[in-house]
Amino acid sequence: MSILTRLGLVIALTMFNYAAGAEEYTATTTSDPNIPAEELKLLVKPLLLEEVEVEAQAWIQLLQNKAAEISQAEITIKQKNKETKAAEKVADGLEEAAEAPTNTDAIEEIAEVAEEAGEIEVEIDSTNDLEESAEAAQLVAEKAAVDKTNILDTKNKLQEELVVLSIQVNTVLKDIDSKGGDTESLKKYVAVVTKEEIDLKDQQALKSSIERWLSSDNGAVGWSKKIVTFAIIILIFWIISGIVGKIFDRIIKRQRRMSMLLRNFLSNLVRRITIFVGILIGLPILGIETGLVLTAIGAAGFIIAFALQDSLSNFANGIMILLYRPFDVGNFVETGGISGKVVSLNLVSVSISTPDNKLIIVPNNKVWNDVIINATSVKERRVDMIFGIGYEDDMAKAQAILEDIVAKHESILEDPEPVIKVHELADSSVNYVCRPWVKTADYWDVYWDVTRQVKEEFDKQGVSIPYPQQDVHMHQVNPEASTD
Repeated sequence: MSILTRLGLVIALTMFNYAAGAEEYTATTTSDPNIPAEELKLLVKPLLLEEVEVEAQAWIQLLQNKAAEISQAEITIKQKNKETKAAEKVADGLEEAAEAPTNTDAIEEIAEVAEEAGEIEVEIDSTNDLEESAEAAQLVAEKAAVDKTNILDTKNKLQEELVVLSIQVNTVLKDIDSKGGDTESLKKYVAVVTKEEIDLKDQQALKSSIERWLSSDNGAVGWSKKIVTFAIIILIFWIISGIVGKIFDRIIKRQRRMSMLLRNFLSNLVRRITIFVGILIGLPILGIETGLVLTAIGAAGFIIAFALQDSLSNFANGIMILLYRPFDVGNFVETGGISGKVVSLNLVSVSISTPDNKLIIVPNNKVWNDVIINATSVKERRVDMIFGIGYEDDMAKAQAILEDIVAKHESILEDPEPVIKVHELADSSVNYVCRPWVKTADYWDVYWDVTRQVKEEFDKQGVSIPYPQQDVHMHQVNPEASTD
């Protein structure tokens, strides 16, 4: 019967009830206990709350009947266990008594056990009778074991049917919840009834339950399919996230004013949102309600926010850094007591690579609340150098040497014009400032080149570079004068 046929039947019966002036609604969805949950969900959707509650009671009744059958099967299994153990005990005892028939006390005890086991009549007149009775007891034990196996098979089938019914019941109960009904007690009942009780001491029953679960569509087989389907969905959305991320990268690259940090952040955010959507789509396959997950995340938000105050502060400061763009990827910055090149930024920290190739993670809170010195955000920089000459040296010659070196260096800019002036008269030297302008990328090359060339030219042309020194004067004292 198709879903449309079933849905039409439910609607027709409902209209008939009303047309006939029926005082009570009659359940209709239980006509097929094996109806798929998706179809049952559609059938109960048009019904009123009172009508769905009637449907729920009908499904609960089916569930209760099935649970009663399972309970009866479990009771029978326990009886068969007792019967098997008693019969085996009788058989073992009779075999021992047959070997020593003079032990009448032992035989009487065995007879009592036999009577308790039932269906076993023990004759203790002769050794032959004992042997025959032992064989009879063994047959009883074997028959009880076979009966138990059959009952276990029946119980497993009933358990499978119970699981299917529990799915149907929960489907109807969810519809009641969505329409404002109260199903808390019914849900607890379903949870208790569907919980399978396994006697761990009964190895045969335990093995049978495990085998049933491994081969069941509602057990290992079903979960394997669900997990594989979920993994495929995540893989598909992971691929989609890469495609969407590349498309988004191409779009935001046209935004010239947007920093590289912000581009990377938005690109990663788009990718993660895409994967998150895939997770939300895949969760229902595992039986996890998306709404419950989102509700749980929202409910936990306050607790998480309280517990992660520092992290949220870093998050807020990370947003400020992205918006105000004090630096970008590849800039050489000094902040939070750390100097180095910016590698990456996330909502918690900034990754900085130091000149000696150490990766340092600086919290955004420390970065934003400290002075930020960005050495590479501008196109041009001034190189500040100080050179000292001796007081006896020719100042004009030193000036000419410095001007000539600066003028000949190909990386030094003509505009702005370099500044070379006498700066101060120090304790042991006359200091010149040399301040040429260069492209930011050429800063250190110019600094090192000019420093080396100044030393070489000063040495060639006899201009000294003073260094700190001390003069020690020793005075000899006349020993005779000191004694007077």
